[in-house]
Amino acid sequence: MTEDIKDKLNISTPTGAKFLDVKKAFDKVWHHGLIYKLKREQFPRKLVNIIQIYLHGRTFRVRIGDKLSKGKEVNAGVPQGSVVGPLLYNIYTADIPTPDKCKLAQFADNTELYISRRMKSAVQKGLQEDLQRIRKYFETWKIKVNPNNTVGVYFDHRNRERKPPEVIYNGHPIAWEKKTKYLGVIMDGNLKFRTQILENIKKARQMQAYLNPLLNEESRMSIENKMKIIKTIIIPGLTYGGEI
Repeated sequence: MTEDIKDKLNISTPTGAKFLDVKKAFDKVWHHGLIYKLKREQFPRKLVNIIQIYLHGRTFRVRIGDKLSKGKEVNAGVPQGSVVGPLLYNIYTADIPTPDKCKLAQFADNTELYISRRMKSAVQKGLQEDLQRIRKYFETWKIKVNPNNTVGVYFDHRNRERKPPEVIYNGHPIAWEKKTKYLGVIMDGNLKFRTQILENIKKARQMQAYLNPLLNEESRMSIENKMKIIKTIIIPGLTYGGEI
């Protein structure tokens, strides 16, 4: 996605992107819809039966103080923290409509729509039309998007204040912001990642301070083990998102 945007910026073509906040995505996977899609895509019957049994019969209860409610059946959602949960969500949303004018980027429940055009009106029109198609798909399959937490970023090297016209999702205008966090990486409008770099440095310094009793000269820990701590805890935070 970033390579797409950078390639267009190199030929002076800005990109408008909308980052959709899918509301409690893993909790909203409609069981009957998922089983239907598994059968439609001709997954082995035994595998479909196993998944159906795996999802069926789950219940939840609510506790307030010392009071506990009766159990209610869960008819939607995949178990969070499970290995198969994100995979089932990917299968459930694999038939999302292909945009006509925009490009679609998806990773688990992160969904982004973006379009590169020199005219701001063309950016707005393309996003609006394709968002409308995706909205109908989400409504059909009971997937909710929170428009209040859905943001847009206009990527432009010239960093101009004037942004494209507002894009509306289900009656709610989606604001254009200077930056947003996507997959843990802070993406700013000029795609320089300065904010992300500073954030990485800040977190690495905090972690170094926490681990100082183990890493300082007075610590009896061996140099070899100190290096293991640095390589496994501090450096991954310092270099997060380094590929882009």
